Amino acid sequence: MLYVCYCRGLRVISKFRRERMEAIAEEINAYDVVALQEVWSKEDYERMQDITTGLPYSHIFYSGVIGSGLCIFSKFPIVGSYFHQFMSSGGIFDLHKGDVFAGKGIGMCRVKLEEGYHLSIYTAHTYSRYRESQLFECMQFIHFTRGQDFVVMCGDLNTYPRQKALKLFTKCLDLQDSFYHGECNWDSCLQCKNCHTCDNRGNTFVKKTANPKRIDYLFYSPVAACGYLVVDKEYDHVMKDRIPNREYNYSDHVGLFVKLIIKKDSPTATAKICPTAGDMSFVDNDDKRQVLSEILEIIQKKKNELKSKNPLLSIQTMRRWFIIHLLKAILCLAVLTLVPSPFTILTNVLWAVLVCYWLRNFAGYVVEIGQLSGVESNCRDICNYLHEYKYIGEYKDAHRVSLRSSPVNYPHLNGEHTVL
Repeated sequence: MLYVCYCRGLRVISKFRRERMEAIAEEINAYDVVALQEVWSKEDYERMQDITTGLPYSHIFYSGVIGSGLCIFSKFPIVGSYFHQFMSSGGIFDLHKGDVFAGKGIGMCRVKLEEGYHLSIYTAHTYSRYRESQLFECMQFIHFTRGQDFVVMCGDLNTYPRQKALKLFTKCLDLQDSFYHGECNWDSCLQCKNCHTCDNRGNTFVKKTANPKRIDYLFYSPVAACGYLVVDKEYDHVMKDRIPNREYNYSDHVGLFVKLIIKKDSPTATAKICPTAGDMSFVDNDDKRQVLSEILEIIQKKKNELKSKNPLLSIQTMRRWFIIHLLKAILCLAVLTLVPSPFTILTNVLWAVLVCYWLRNFAGYVVEIGQLSGVESNCRDICNYLHEYKYIGEYKDAHRVSLRSSPVNYPHLNGEHTVL
């Protein structure tokens, strides 16, 4: 039994933080594996460890200044863990957003289950401004660390069901969204009453004007190369109501409960249909190539938008800023010559504020563009490989036909044929 919850545990800002953390810890004690987001305080984490006696194994992912906010509790032994901090995490001067200080990323714990096989559980909390680039990093991280284990990816992804970024999991990693079943699919999701995981009406931490939405997910691999497969599952929302004997909810998000029914199968049979770490054939079809191309296009678009805002990275904007600063300089010079000396202090202060604001925008944009450039480069490498991989496959098929019939000269190969 798996459980996912967004705890809303930021110090000072979050109301009733201590009481809610204790109530959440009491609720999760009955589950097998639990992934939590926004557990920022080490004190809260240690208190939850004391309460969750039924989950003796746990791990918190430290990162940045205040931590990543991610932690995992387990009934079964955690044999290993790893954390990857997102390259695209916002500008260094976006103090009011705090994502740079949080050091957000994706964490992984490898859990050894009773049957002897392993579960690789991943958890993340993404930033909506960089959802495509951060989810692409999640996809890469899972792909290169999954091994032959069962895979579960969960967390607050700040992404709506129909957005393209989620296809990185369903198309490129062959994971399934645990929410969907025979009666509820992509088309009926928006009308489903049990769909929304955040900003539900009646929640004490939600504004009355907020619109309910679904941004929390749990994806899982239906088969594993280790020889097990999922034959049935249950999905439900828990902790939807207020805490007993309290006037407030557990969080502004509901908890996700997923129960996976697993049975043993032939390892050779499941290995044929289950991708493993480092196997690049996992994207060898047109749908997956299309998904990565769309994500690359979105990242490039955001990068170009940042460039257009930066005065040193856009010629048109630079000219406009130069004219504005020139006029301000002439105006300030006129003021300095006409007004008494006390006003010069105020003028200098205004100039200092203007320069600091300009440097803030410049440095912030440069950092963000550099972050997106790193993700863009990784995505472009895969897209370029897939284009070549597709061409090589088509060439092999054509070449085999040519060997059976009549020789065909390929100009780019100087007319030479190599048996593949």
